[in-house]
Amino acid sequence: MLIAIAVRNEMEDFHCEHLTDSQMQELNPIIRNAIVTALYATRNYSENETSAAAASFQL
Repeated sequence: MLIAIAVRNEMEDFHCEHLTDSQMQELNPIIRNAIVTALYATRNYSENETSAAAASFQL
């Protein structure tokens, strides 16, 4: 959650210049989910084939 908040805070200027509040509200959970998915895949890379495939694809 800390990483997601940091990313969201860094996007504030972009949000103000290019996105409506409703667009940002929709984007926030997408960002959080992507971060959690990446962290999960990284943590479970060696133990889970799906995680390994997901992490390898991103790399």
